[in-house]
Amino acid sequence: MLDKSLTSDWTTNWYGSLSVKITSIVLWGIAIIGACIAVILLWDNETEIRANFNHYADTIALQASNDLFQSLSGTENKNWDSLMSNAQSLGFTGIKIKFDYINSYQSGETNSKHKIIRKLYYYSDGKPQVATLSLYHLSFDRLQTLEQKRLLLTTVAICLIFGVLLNSIIQRILTNPFNALLVATKKISEGNMDLRLDTARQDEFGQLADFFNRMMDQIATQQNILKETVEQAHSATKAKTTFIANMSHELRTPLNSIIGFTSIVKEGMAGDVNKEQQKQLNKAYTNAIHLLSLIDELLNISKIESDEVDLNISEFNVSELVTEVVDMLKPQCEKKSLRLEVECNNCGLLLSDRSKIKQILIILIDNAIKFTQAGNISINSWGEDQRIVFQIKDTGSGIKKEHLDLIFNPFYQEDSAVAREYEGTGLGLAICKQFIDMLSGKIEVQSEFRKGSRFTFYLPRTNDAQVNNHE
Repeated sequence: MLDKSLTSDWTTNWYGSLSVKITSIVLWGIAIIGACIAVILLWDNETEIRANFNHYADTIALQASNDLFQSLSGTENKNWDSLMSNAQSLGFTGIKIKFDYINSYQSGETNSKHKIIRKLYYYSDGKPQVATLSLYHLSFDRLQTLEQKRLLLTTVAICLIFGVLLNSIIQRILTNPFNALLVATKKISEGNMDLRLDTARQDEFGQLADFFNRMMDQIATQQNILKETVEQAHSATKAKTTFIANMSHELRTPLNSIIGFTSIVKEGMAGDVNKEQQKQLNKAYTNAIHLLSLIDELLNISKIESDEVDLNISEFNVSELVTEVVDMLKPQCEKKSLRLEVECNNCGLLLSDRSKIKQILIILIDNAIKFTQAGNISINSWGEDQRIVFQIKDTGSGIKKEHLDLIFNPFYQEDSAVAREYEGTGLGLAICKQFIDMLSGKIEVQSEFRKGSRFTFYLPRTNDAQVNNHE
């Protein structure tokens, strides 16, 4: 509910505003108190109504007597209409004045059986006279009901007016600051880190706004520091990548010369060599080839980090590619007496970068052979509806669980002993991951320490990016 913005309509944000809850509780309290007061006032007010009407009747009778004393004839008095007006204002519905059996005055509703009678004493022609004043009204039960309704409406009106005023006050004191904080938080979540709250208030909300602004200042400072650190890291990474690329190119040229000359000598093209010399030359040649492969890995990772790798999309047969890689690495398995199992089902054709996939397979299978001292290595591939699946499984040393999330990081190895024993750079899996991502695929690894590992990667048979690149 907190994601809804506050409004002045308390019925729509009951769950979202503390101030609305406070206002509603206070309003309910006022309503209950007002209802209690109304019940007390209206419990039984018929006696009071009777007393009031008798008092009103006495007042009107006194006014009528005064009018009669001031006139020569009651029937000719011009103040009766005024008397009727006063009677109606006090709640009477009609008035009748009877002077004798013939002369009388009446006005309003005079058919009701509910009336109050008063005697009027006056002089006419020097003789004392008596007139009868009848004041008609509604029944006291009806009057009581009307009075109850009037008091209830008055109570409700007062409660509503007070509630509106109270809501306005609470909105100014509570809702507006809450709303400002909510809006500020939302804008900050959208990326506006320069927003600050008004701290002019001298209350808790002013303190909250001040704390909020301090927090944002600290966050801004930390972000600036982080931004500078990231820029420095990017600069360092770029410098490292440039250095690796330059050094790799510089090393590759003389190393190719060394490999070429060593090959010439060990083949006897520069003269006869004995067995010991042949043995040492073979070692030098093997290590030079290994060093060249390490340099190639450094070049690949530097190109990847510099976004200089291009995809060469073509359509090829998956089974033929797997067979080609297996034939290349089979001598290493035979040298370690490892059983190699290969199976390719329903693979068909794949539209992708053949050289990149070949390099991925070489790295994964070479790692499986390297880290397996005994047992077997299985290479499986199969086709699914829209993708090809490759799986390399070994019975080697396995990977500890805490290292599984890190093995695809560049230069990462479980420990230095591994690097010394297997003479690796820790770049192979990083290159695999980068190439697979470039080909819109994904790679997974399951491993149990000292029992073996299983690497599975998935590649789409084709995708829009590859087709466009291919075209």
